[in-house]
Amino acid sequence: MSGHDAVPAFLELHDVLRELRTRDEEALGALLCERGDLAYPVPADLTTLALRANSEMSLRLFVQRLDSSCLHTLGWTVSCAERGISVQEAMQEQAPVADTAGLSAAQESHLKSSERESSEHESSEHSAPGHSDPGRVRKNLLRLRAACLIVPAQWPGQEGLSKGDLSEQILADEGRNEGELGELRHDEDPLTLQWAVQARLPHVLGSFHAGLGSQAAAQPEPAADELAAPAQLVQQALVRNGSLAAIATTLDDVDDLLAIVEQSPAQTLRTDGVGMRELKRLTTLRRPEQPARDPDIGETGWLLELAAAAGLIELDVKTDDWRLTALAPRWRGAAQHYRIQLLVSGWLLSPRSPLLLRGPHPSARIAPALSRERQRGDAPDLRRLLLRVAAGLAERAAEVIPEDRGTRLYRLHIPDDDQPGPEAFGGLLSQQMLHRHPIYTARVRAALPWIVREAERLGLFAAGALAPAGHALSHSLQEMAAVVESALPPQVETVVVQSDLTAVATGTLSYGAAQALGDLAEKEGRGGVPTYRFSSASLHRGMERGWTSDAIRRWLSQHSLTELPSTLTTLIDDAARSFTAVRIGTAGAWIQVPDEQTRELLLQDSRMQGLGVLALTDDIVITRGTAREIAPELRRLGVKTAAEPGGEARGGESTAKDSDAGPSSQAWVLPSSPWQSTPVRTLGVTAEDPDPTHIAELARSLLSPESGQPDGNRPRSDRDAADPAQSDEADRGAEVARVPGSGQHTVDTDMVGTLRAAVASRRRMRITRVTGHGEASSVVGVPTAVNAGRVRVQLSDKEDDVVMLLHRIGTVEDAPAEGSATSSAANS
Repeated sequence: MSGHDAVPAFLELHDVLRELRTRDEEALGALLCERGDLAYPVPADLTTLALRANSEMSLRLFVQRLDSSCLHTLGWTVSCAERGISVQEAMQEQAPVADTAGLSAAQESHLKSSERESSEHESSEHSAPGHSDPGRVRKNLLRLRAACLIVPAQWPGQEGLSKGDLSEQILADEGRNEGELGELRHDEDPLTLQWAVQARLPHVLGSFHAGLGSQAAAQPEPAADELAAPAQLVQQALVRNGSLAAIATTLDDVDDLLAIVEQSPAQTLRTDGVGMRELKRLTTLRRPEQPARDPDIGETGWLLELAAAAGLIELDVKTDDWRLTALAPRWRGAAQHYRIQLLVSGWLLSPRSPLLLRGPHPSARIAPALSRERQRGDAPDLRRLLLRVAAGLAERAAEVIPEDRGTRLYRLHIPDDDQPGPEAFGGLLSQQMLHRHPIYTARVRAALPWIVREAERLGLFAAGALAPAGHALSHSLQEMAAVVESALPPQVETVVVQSDLTAVATGTLSYGAAQALGDLAEKEGRGGVPTYRFSSASLHRGMERGWTSDAIRRWLSQHSLTELPSTLTTLIDDAARSFTAVRIGTAGAWIQVPDEQTRELLLQDSRMQGLGVLALTDDIVITRGTAREIAPELRRLGVKTAAEPGGEARGGESTAKDSDAGPSSQAWVLPSSPWQSTPVRTLGVTAEDPDPTHIAELARSLLSPESGQPDGNRPRSDRDAADPAQSDEADRGAEVARVPGSGQHTVDTDMVGTLRAAVASRRRMRITRVTGHGEASSVVGVPTAVNAGRVRVQLSDKEDDVVMLLHRIGTVEDAPAEGSATSSAANS
């Protein structure tokens, strides 16, 4: 066939439906695996499936999942379909020597090198595919064929189009675009065919190109020699130490912030969020020794967002202040690996990426923290995609480099006083992201440097490489916690008190020791092993919190490896004499002790300490627990009790928990984000593969005789009848569907992507919005801006613009051109 007598070949809805009816269960299952959004909610019949497969939104979702090679092949195939020729004919037109197998090794190497250098400049629709390997192009064509984006335009025996024509390795996760093609079951080579493509594909690819331009240029996959280049290697010990230092610093910073919020809750603006003035106030409390600069204020905002994402602070609806939750005290007293596990768990689930971002230009102020508007539904998927790609590169690098070395995967350049430029995030990781998902990565490229910086703060990246904690996180949060636990040194409770009125910790202090020193002295320096300095003001603060001079001496004597210097004991005595205040507190019960030995027994017992035991006088001890709770503990210690007349000292069981018993690792994994009360849902490129068993059942159900009726009506399947709730969700077009065996996924149309594409191409759209009373109305116009949860539309019949809230928009579709009666749906 030649290009002179061929005609353009495009698939309309009836062509897609006819193609689906010719497929067997294997081929239909291949379509559902490649395009998981088609399976949820469960389609009623093949007609419904064809409508979804032909919709622009479904095509956009699939195209965003394509790697650089397959995307280039798709663009090449669309160009060939428009010209009415086969791929091989176009390749012969482009390349004088079509048979690359006949080239010499030097010629082939030069050809591949030239293609790599020019890949980012190949934006012309008539350029050659990005990979010269015909086998790779064949595999790409078969994948597009499985996804029903292309079908043979002219094939003998139309009824046998897709019977057993798909290779099993197309359905495999690993090696889908790698290795040899394998034996084809067709009588004809896919390169020699003229392919008919989805009619919407030229528009979809054109809108992506208009919106992203050269940002989505093809990138080759990093080769083994790049991963093992000497300039890219870094010592694993340096990576591990950098990761542990970042973890210790972040835990310390969050702990300090919680202490400040506990004493002075963060106030919100009337317009929502913690504003610049409040962030500056909190920054001054965190760093009183230096003026609050923009980077420091941004750091405070990030810590607030991280604490909220982990469920450590929450908004008090009565006062509109951010206060500590019941989880915060437990977190502060937990082991370090559990504490970082909870922070990472909240960070992974948070629908806000990055957690804090400045305005669109360098002179803009820092955005308010903890506001409800600034959310993006693909944030969790984006973080996991970044970590998964980094883990894959690290595993490849480990095969070609020594065990004590790692590979620098990225480089960051984020200035403190300016917005990051295009060079903010580069290196092998950026190159691999652009290769795996060029369109999606180009769309989210501005957020990637900040996400990597956040991952560095959490110890997942360090020194430009993936840290052991980050590699373990690709498997599970529990495994990451285990790696951190094995790497971190044990916590200590000892200090070295010096004559210059300082106390230096001998390691990372336990929560109790750090809290006691924080009451009595000022912390100097940051990190896991700070120095504490005693002063009259710090000792007075401790006495305000309930310490006495005897208690201070006793605690320091028990935890200091050296004798207390006379300078400190004199300072304690002077502080006690000059401290005048009335003491207040809460007590649930009092105990009158007969002698000093019994008194010391009560004060030193760990379970009594958990009940807040405190010596009030020489013969009176008080506790926070009630008399009913204290009585069993006293009997356990062998102390006889005598109830006060009218009091309660008998019966009941102790509610105090053994302080040595800690929660399991699973207890420090959040089931959902605290922000999930107002979620923003999108279907990203990193959704897990659908369950194969469910896909096979769905394909069998769609091909059953009940689903083959021309009117498209059929009874509900057995699976629908067994799960009426899911059937009702499907009937309502529910946004959320539970995928068996792969957790919960959110299935939602990318409405924002459609509107942004319309802004870039100046397309007229019909937008249906729903009022607060449930009334629907439609407007027709050209979207001109999408920002801050709102879209501005220039109406066709009016000169004024209208602004609509995104969450009020129900559907978005292409509006017919003026004078035309047809329109194509852009959103379901």
